This record gives sequence, structure tokens and C-alpha cells, in this order.
Amino acid sequence: MTTGDLIPPCGCAGRVHLSSLLHEREAVGRDVYQAMRDHRTFAKRLAPAEVTLEDRIQVHHTGCVNRLHWYPKTGHVLASVSDDRTVRLWSVDDGSTLNLQHTIQTEHHHNILGVRFLNAPNEMPRMATGAMDHAVCITNGDQSAPVKYRCHRDFVIEIEQSLDQPSHVFWSASKDGTVRQWDDRLKPCGSLCTDVTAALSCQRNVLIDQRRQRWEFRAVSAMPFDSNLIVTASGIHADMWDRRMLSLGGSSSRETVPVKRWVARHLVRHGNSRVAAITSVNISPSGKRIVLNYNPDDAFVFDVNGDDRPVDSVESCKHACTCAARLGKRRRRHSASRADQRLCEPYCLQLKTAGNEKFHQERWLDAIGLYSKALLRSHQLSPQLRATLLTNRSTALLVRQIEAGFVEDSSLTLIVQKRRWVGDLPMALSDAERSLELLTGEAESVSRMGRAKAALRRVQALAGLHECEAARRLGIQYAKEYPDIATHLARAVSDTSDRRRFLVRDDERPPSPATQVIGSSVSRLAGHCNFRTSIKEATFLSEDIVGVASDCGSVFVYDAESAETIALLEAGENSLEGLNCVRAHPALGVSCVATSGLDHHIQLFAVNLQRDTDEPRDRQFSKLLLEDLVERNQDTLLDLSVMNFFRT
Repeated sequence: MTTGDLIPPCGCAGRVHLSSLLHEREAVGRDVYQAMRDHRTFAKRLAPAEVTLEDRIQVHHTGCVNRLHWYPKTGHVLASVSDDRTVRLWSVDDGSTLNLQHTIQTEHHHNILGVRFLNAPNEMPRMATGAMDHAVCITNGDQSAPVKYRCHRDFVIEIEQSLDQPSHVFWSASKDGTVRQWDDRLKPCGSLCTDVTAALSCQRNVLIDQRRQRWEFRAVSAMPFDSNLIVTASGIHADMWDRRMLSLGGSSSRETVPVKRWVARHLVRHGNSRVAAITSVNISPSGKRIVLNYNPDDAFVFDVNGDDRPVDSVESCKHACTCAARLGKRRRRHSASRADQRLCEPYCLQLKTAGNEKFHQERWLDAIGLYSKALLRSHQLSPQLRATLLTNRSTALLVRQIEAGFVEDSSLTLIVQKRRWVGDLPMALSDAERSLELLTGEAESVSRMGRAKAALRRVQALAGLHECEAARRLGIQYAKEYPDIATHLARAVSDTSDRRRFLVRDDERPPSPATQVIGSSVSRLAGHCNFRTSIKEATFLSEDIVGVASDCGSVFVYDAESAETIALLEAGENSLEGLNCVRAHPALGVSCVATSGLDHHIQLFAVNLQRDTDEPRDRQFSKLLLEDLVERNQDTLLDLSVMNFFRT
């Protein structure tokens, strides 16, 4: 039988090509392999590969390693750039051992900050690099004559290239307020841009120009399956741009308008009273999520489509001719989801009960973790249970800010300031608002008390964020709807005028109506520490797992949806002074992760199958270690916030 012969599949009267079956089997097998390689169990078993002192001195860099990049798709080569102005190419043996292949001297005169492979099918890798000398260079692995562009007038922070197809086109983000598009088939400007006056008018490769607004682009990232869409970061916001709506060199600043924007809500409120900026932007492999890492603050995961439409709405209407066939599948899926709900809710109720116990023991971190673990299965829970979990987590986040004042009605009122955690208040506000949305339309007898609690938490969070007008307006509205909590609402609203938070100045005004958050925050990743450098990364190790480099020398591995800390990667004897980069292998996934930072070597983490992650003593030790590390990191961020407040 040949490949083109027709065979009747089991249970079907029709016929299909054998090639179609083979293609389907390959596609399904690929999906299964990807799901297995990116399983969170691998993250828990990651262990540092040994780096000898001899290798550090003779093989690795002689300066801080500022950026890592795997060769797209295959990952057979790892590129690293450093303050020593070299590019080093590495191969990985058995997924755990780095071997130096090439050391390439570049034309840069200062620290290199960005690197990307130009994934054209060449025998030797070709790389684009950007540096603090304002230059962009194209370097070949065979060390042939490099190409150098001098159009930028400030640090070139990051280089990006299309991931969906091989291309000669790439982009650079610079602190000079421009994102430039390059084509290595075109000749560089030559001597034109060596003159400062002439360079200021060099517009031929400018894709995004925000120099009049005095933006400083610190990151750029392209959508995995559509490189027409790129995301940039400047200050506290990240913007999505459609290249089809832009033109090279001819766009004025008025015409250069992003199609979407993401920003952490609490930073919008504080405006310039805090020195905060995004240090990295990374998009998930499917293009559905984006993670922003803030200095000095936490990292935040956003839904790319935000509140504008459901994530899968495009897929649901792609082929109208198959709607009838999908209807039957949808019905079967709906009945299966109801069965999943019956099986899942008892387990989540146990998590809620355990979280409540931790709450009454004043173990806020444990309580928040248990509520978040239950919310990880939110799509299988009833709206009422989801709302209860969100309200409970909102309460725990608020109580972690201040000591609980126990009153006659289940401690609904929170008083007496204790200490702050960076980002807790906006997360508490988000949870309370989502809880109210879920309870809208539910039976009055079932959800009235739940809505009242969520409403109170919303007002208290707004008061903590010092959004006075919104807190007062909603306080009056909710007092009419829920008279039982009117006293507590009045106390929360009065606190906004009686007690000013030390991070907020007396002369602050409400944000401009033009400043709006586009895209809803999925989760806040808290625990790591980001304050030393402006290039610190938070990257998707898989679709559901985020790795964040920390100044404490560890990598925090989070669940992207629940924000649960899955693993803590530490180098042990090879301890890193402070991390900047974390990158998962494109083919091996979570089972192989490369990191680098202020130390001069690259640290590889690979799966150790002998490591027992289920031993109770190890779990308890890791838990205590994590809690202590998180507390110290939060204290550091809080101290920096206070110092930045008095500096501005």
C-alpha cells in the first residue's frame, strides 16, 4: 500500500488519505510532547549544572553577562553577550553541560545589552547586537567583516527579530525614544550618522518615534505567530503596535499611536511619585499572555486580549462552515465540565477551609497561596465559590498590609497600620471587583452577603490606594444597597481623609481620564526582587510557567495564572550575585533553563531525575527558606520605594 492509498478508518464509512492520518498523528504527538516537556514537575526537579573555577576563569566571560538567546526552535546554540564586549556561542551536551564553541570580538566599544540570532538558514550563525555605545552590529560566526549601524543616539537596550518566519529584518529598542527597523540586505548609513547633527535627522529606519514625548524604550518583543504586532516598554507602560499602521521614516509622533496598552494599576495612580519602570516584556508561546517585570516592583501577567474579547473568540468564529459539527462537541464538553465541577468543588472547598485556618493563624502568605491554588481551577468552579475565594484572597491581601481589628461581625473592618507589601492593594482591589462581577445576577438570597463583603473590600482597597473620590462615591452607593455594612464603609471612607499613606503625597490629584489600563491583569508575581539593573528579565518558560530573575541570586518560577511559586532555582556553590537573564531551551522546554547576571559565568539548570521533591522534610525546609527569602525581598523593595519617594 502506498501513501496515497485510501483506507477506511475504524468506525467510519468514509475514506481518508493515509498521509492525512500520519500528519494528524504527528501533530497530536507534538502537542503531547510539548505538554510533557513543559510540565511543572520538571521545574521542581531543576538542579544547577556544575561550573568549575577553571571554567569560570578560562572559558566564561570576563564581565557581567547581560543577555542570553537560544537559536530559534532548535536551541542547538546559545549566544551570550557581556560587558567584555564579546559574543560567545555555546553548545549544550545532554541538556546539562555548556561547551564553548566560539568567542567573537565585536565592533562595540561599550557593554553589550542585546543579542538575537538572525535566523536565516546559514552555515554559521549570524547575530545582531546592541550596546551602550549606541551602535547596532551584525556579526557572523565565522568572524567575517561585521556591519555596524550608528543611527541611535542612546543605549540600545534590546534587539528583537521575527519568530514566525526567517527574515533579514529585525528591530532595536533604545533609550533615545525610537524603535528602529533594520534590513541587513541594505547598506548602512555610513558616515552620515557619525555626525551628531546629521544623525538627529536620520529617519529612514525609524519605525516608532516617541522622542518628543521623551520616552525611553527599554524592551521590545514580537508576537510569536504574527510579527506585524510588536510590544514595547517605556516607563511604566507596555504598548502594542501594528507595523501595518506605521511607516518607516515618515511617521510623525502624532500618527504613531499604539493599538493597546498594559500598565500595573497602582503605578498609574502614583504617577511620577515613584521611580518605577518596566525592565522586560515577554510574550507567551501562544501569544495569549504577556508578562511585564517592574523595577522596583513585582511582575504582572496580563491577558493580551484583555477585556475587549475572550481569548478564544477568534478561534470560535474562524470557520463558520463547521459550526454545526462543533455544536455537538460543545454540548459534550459542557456536560463534561459539569462533571468536572462536581469532582473539583469538594477539593477546592478543602483548600478554602485550609486557607481560612491559615488566615486565623495570621499566616497570610500560606492563606493567599491556598486560595490561589483553588482559583487555579476557577473554570471548573461555580461562580459563587469562585467569588468567595476571590473575596477571601482580597481580605488576606488587605490584612497583610495592616493588623486585623477584631470586631463583632467577623472582623469585616480592618484597622491599625502595620506594614506594606508592594502591590498587595491593587491585587486586593482586582480580586474584589472580579468577585462582584461573578456575583452579579446570582440569586439574591445566596449572594447578598457575598456581594456586601466584596463591596467592602473594594472600598477598603480603593482607600488604601488613596483613590479618595472613587472610595467615597462607591461607599455611599454600597451603604444604600447594604445597610448592614454602612458603618464599616463609612469608617473605610473616612480613613482616606484622616490617614495618608506614607507613599502618597498630599498634593496628588486623580489620574487623567485619558490614562486608562487596557488589558486585565491575570496575576501578580510577587516574591523576587528587582532593583539593581534595568534589563532584568521575566520570561515564559512555557505557556503556563514564568521564570523571573531576582537580585537575591535566585530564579523564582511561578504559575502564570495562580501566581503560585512552583520552584526556586538556586545555584548553590555556584551562587550568582544577582540575576538578569532566564531563558528556557526552545526544544527541551522547562527541563533546561539558562541564567546569567552580575557574575561572569552562565548557569545552566537541568532536570535531575534523582531529586526527590516529595520528601516532607525537604518540602518544609524549602517552604521556610522561601518564606524568609520573600520577606527579605519585600523589605528591600519597600525600603527602595520609601527612598524613591523622598528623592522625587
